[in-house]
Amino acid sequence: KPSVRLWGRHGDYFLNVKGSDKFTVRGIKTFATCFKAEQTNQNFSIEDSTFLYASVSSWLLGDHGMARGMVISGAHDGSFTNNVWMYAEGTALDASGFRMTMTDNLFKYNGIYSNDGPQTIKWSSVNGTVSHNSLEWNGHVTGWKLMGEGQLITKNDVQHQNWGKCLHDGAGIHVQMSAGASEFSYNWVRNGHKSLGIRFDTAKTSPFTKPEDVGHDAQVHHNVIWGRGTNLAMKGERMTVKSNTIFGGSLFSLIRAFGVQQGMHKLTTASKNALDTQVLPRGKHWSGRRRTPGCQNTECLPGANGWKNEPDDETKQKEPRPQGVEWPLPPKIKPADNLIYADLCWDGLIDCQHHDFRPLSPVTGNGAYEDSSDTYWLPGRRHAGPSSPMPEDGAVEVIFDARVGLAFVPSATCKTHRLSLTWPGRKGPKKRTLKNGANLWKPGRLPKNTLITWTAAPAAGEPGCGGAPVSWTFTTAQNKRTSTIPATTTTTTTTTTTKTTTTIAPPCADSRQGSWCTTKASEGKCSRNNVKNGCAKTCGLCCQDEAPEGVTAAKNKVWCEKKKSNGQCHIPQAVLRCKKSCNHCSLPTEELPEPPCSDVPQSGLTAAENVQWCQQMKDDEKCYLSSAEVHCQLTCELCPPSLVAVVSEAAGAGRVQQVRAHAHDIEKPRRKVGFLQRITHDAKSMLQLAAATARSLAYSSSLTEDEVIGDQTGKVVEL
Repeated sequence: KPSVRLWGRHGDYFLNVKGSDKFTVRGIKTFATCFKAEQTNQNFSIEDSTFLYASVSSWLLGDHGMARGMVISGAHDGSFTNNVWMYAEGTALDASGFRMTMTDNLFKYNGIYSNDGPQTIKWSSVNGTVSHNSLEWNGHVTGWKLMGEGQLITKNDVQHQNWGKCLHDGAGIHVQMSAGASEFSYNWVRNGHKSLGIRFDTAKTSPFTKPEDVGHDAQVHHNVIWGRGTNLAMKGERMTVKSNTIFGGSLFSLIRAFGVQQGMHKLTTASKNALDTQVLPRGKHWSGRRRTPGCQNTECLPGANGWKNEPDDETKQKEPRPQGVEWPLPPKIKPADNLIYADLCWDGLIDCQHHDFRPLSPVTGNGAYEDSSDTYWLPGRRHAGPSSPMPEDGAVEVIFDARVGLAFVPSATCKTHRLSLTWPGRKGPKKRTLKNGANLWKPGRLPKNTLITWTAAPAAGEPGCGGAPVSWTFTTAQNKRTSTIPATTTTTTTTTTTKTTTTIAPPCADSRQGSWCTTKASEGKCSRNNVKNGCAKTCGLCCQDEAPEGVTAAKNKVWCEKKKSNGQCHIPQAVLRCKKSCNHCSLPTEELPEPPCSDVPQSGLTAAENVQWCQQMKDDEKCYLSSAEVHCQLTCELCPPSLVAVVSEAAGAGRVQQVRAHAHDIEKPRRKVGFLQRITHDAKSMLQLAAATARSLAYSSSLTEDEVIGDQTGKVVEL
């Protein structure tokens, strides 16, 4: 007799539905069981439910068949809304039917064995819709296996598909031939593990003489795909690929030959995509019978003067796969139609690391995003309240300049949200109301190396806004990121084809790989020669004049030369824009003088008129506009926190503190400003007066508030 007792998993259906109409499953939670629907089940619906271990096999019990899973058949006009599938051993959901919809579902940690197919979800629907779903860390090599034409696949987030790498030959969104004529838009597919991003497939034995013989007429636009091997790989014909962002080890591959299918994508177009590598054709011609003496080398192409494009049977054996010359890029796809930016993630997008894919000026007009004033589309499941912030909760090294943007996924019903933002030492939070479904806030410049807390609250009393407020945090970076120069054009020529590619090549980069540079920079070793040589970008040694958004490099250079000739290199805008022209390169980024915070009058306006204009911008909640960020820093409260602000808030709260300030060494002589020693009012009044006086002196002498407190000798002053 065995001395050990073994327990094996076992699962079965608790319900079998046959031939139903308007059958709804709502608000249930199951464990190690599921149900199925057979025959035709018109208007079948699953809502607000959770299914744990819905697909379970019983191998240990001697049952070596496929795992029993949730199969819903004939669900015409059916819907799957706001559900969770987790820990299914095989396929989590197998659904078929015309015009089905799948919205706001989560599939996570499914696919332990995947013995019933490579997919997390098998979806067969003509004119179906799959939107706002999240797939995370599933073990299947394929997320959705899609069949049926006329579908809309939009705003889904697929990440870490095929976690564990148990399978191969699949994709986060895997499109069978029958589903090719569909729309794929506004999706994120990222960081697959031996799993492609979006893949369009064909059958290699199907004869190909017209587009309808293979997958065809897909509309692929405004998707973001990244991660090593998480490629956009397309077999088929007459596809349209436009305005996608693909980077970080992900490739855009057009398969021109597969099995007996030769010359696909003759009618396919691709334009306005932002990529960090070239568009790549894949596949070879058949080696063919050598028809002419001049075509004995591998550079020959099939045609009237070349060899015939068919398998080589000179040895009486067919080629298992084509071995001739490689197919070139399809004729309707010109390299210049797409932006190829070698350092797209670092210099072409606002904050790629934290999923802010809005374009910087060299990329504008290409890729999946525009720099909108109040909208930033985010994919994935929606909840009852705000969710999925950008940057992610707890993010570090977030940019702090005026470009920073905060976004979130609103609920499906709430269109108005009230946002607030604060940090330690700030006197009162910044606030903004977003209306009409807007979800992006540009709060302006933030303090460096500071923990920022921000909150998104559905507007109470507004229709559909019943969710609770949600708060998130992130930490801003210590230093401003370096950037590179605008695009250059390079041309390369081969013996078979000529390619002209628009490429933006950064003049300065880290030559050392991995995290070595980051480590050395954090240890304060950027002054060492070996670190300087290997970590120019990380250490901020890429010194160039930096044109503000909307200003060309040429115009900025003229502006900088004028400021230099007039002796105005010390003014804040020159410090930011003219590092090279004004010889500010010798200063590490963190030592560049901070510009004083003030309202800078616009051209044609007096200071008083500008103040009135700024106050109107603040009253109208338009401080996020770039013009307000430049001309209304003080009125719109866009200034970084100063010592005066910190102690003023402390006094206002009735706390007794000692605050010490030192005068900083600067080149220009300054008048003595030790007025704080003479103030004898109570703490609150004293600090309010100190703040007002410090601001007045700072603005008149181009000093910061911190510099004014104290005296020019550096003597410590106690308040």
